[in-house]
Amino acid sequence: MEDNILPQRTGFVELEPELTVLQGGTPWLRLRISDGGRPYVVKSLEELLSHIENNQVVSYGKSLAFQHRWDAFTPEARQLLNLLRREIINRQQLETRGYTTSRYAETGPAGGITLTGETFDALVNLYADRHELGGYALKESIPSLTMQVERRRGGVQINVRPSLGSIKGLDFDYLYSEDTIWRLDRAATARMLPAFRGLSGRNLFFTSGDATAFCSYVLPELGRYVTIEDPERLLLNQIPLAPVTQFYLDAPQMGTCLLYTSDAADEEDSVDLGGRRIMKKKKKKRDKKKKNKIEKKKTDTG
Repeated sequence: MEDNILPQRTGFVELEPELTVLQGGTPWLRLRISDGGRPYVVKSLEELLSHIENNQVVSYGKSLAFQHRWDAFTPEARQLLNLLRREIINRQQLETRGYTTSRYAETGPAGGITLTGETFDALVNLYADRHELGGYALKESIPSLTMQVERRRGGVQINVRPSLGSIKGLDFDYLYSEDTIWRLDRAATARMLPAFRGLSGRNLFFTSGDATAFCSYVLPELGRYVTIEDPERLLLNQIPLAPVTQFYLDAPQMGTCLLYTSDAADEEDSVDLGGRRIMKKKKKKRDKKKKNKIEKKKTDTG
């Protein structure tokens, strides 16, 4: 390649990540490169980094050719390249110690590499402000599941949607669908994550006894992140009441009362399990009851 295209502009080369999640939740990344026009697939990330280190002039198709220098790339592209350089260096160091990737391991689109949990965390953090990464929408909230309940001979059928996969980062856990990735706080979702993994996208059959156990032990872990569509109330009627501690600060002798309530007891054919209501007793009713009790006692003694 001739060098007559030099000198060149700086900060004009863009890199766009293209993310694929392989079976088992392994992230696979490849890049597309452009100067704001037509994007081209980078055939080898290792070669791209080598071109940059050696300041080589490389062409992509007929419309993009430039000297690969660090200052040729946009600030965001440089951050992405540094992230991938660390990943590749770490991999090369492992290979020198005898650790190699199995030739039977699944691979993604040509030109990409698998990412470790640490690198995936960094990648998501880099694109968090965009709310988009490699074809996936990025969200920080926890996804919601919908359970559709139908009567079946001998029990109930529960269809859980959507279908979700999981990715394990170094510091975060992730759930993903066909078009969205949810980043989860590991400590906050530690109890509910196994239920999400086991239920999402599944069609489940329960006998009456199993349905009772499911409502008692599994649904409480999902809380307000599951909505049950149950026209015949086959499942809703088996949801246990939720204990609620109520403090009465205005009572003559301050105390507590343990109440049980659940929205599922009053709703029609659908309920969000997060909508717990607290039953409140009015002070006026307590005073009236106490007054009646005193008057009855005076009558009995009189």
